[in-house]
Amino acid sequence: MEIWSGRANSGFEAEVYHKIYIFSPMCYYNNTLVSTPTHIQGGSMNNYDTYLPYIAVEEGQKRVLGNLQVYIRLLNKFELRSLVSNLIDSIGSGNYGEVIKQAHAIKGTASNLSLIALYEIMLEVEGCAKNGQELEIFVPALTAAMDETEKMIAALAAEVGK
Repeated sequence: MEIWSGRANSGFEAEVYHKIYIFSPMCYYNNTLVSTPTHIQGGSMNNYDTYLPYIAVEEGQKRVLGNLQVYIRLLNKFELRSLVSNLIDSIGSGNYGEVIKQAHAIKGTASNLSLIALYEIMLEVEGCAKNGQELEIFVPALTAAMDETEKMIAALAAEVGK
C-alpha cells in the first residue's frame, strides 16, 4: 500500500510530501526500510528524520514552543499500545462504528504529536472503515507501526536524556 505523508513546514513554505509504503509487517519510508537502529553512530542524533522516520521530531517540538523535554513527556504519555490494541480488537469483532471512532481519535493524537506513519495508517483505516472495506489487512501494519513508533520514542527519550 502506498500512501503520501504531508509534512507542513513553518510559515508560508511549501508542504513537502514523502512516500510511505506500508507492507505487512514492514514499513518503507521514502523507499527505505524503516527500523530503529541498535545504536546511534557518533553518539548524537543530529538529524532526527534519519534515525526516527516515523516521528517528525522538529515539527512536534515546534508545537510545544521548542521544548524538547515537554514534547518527549507528551510522547511518553500517549498510551499507544492500549489504543492500538483496542482498535485491533474492534477490527476483529467487525465493529466498524468503533473502528471509525478509535482510528479517528488515534489519528488526531498522532497528528498533534507528529507521529507520521501512525497518522497515515489511521487515515487509511478510518477511510476504509467508513467505506465498509476489509480491515483485517491493516492489523500487521498497525502492529508494526505501533512497535516501531514505541521504539523510536524510546530512542529519542534515551538520546535526549544523555
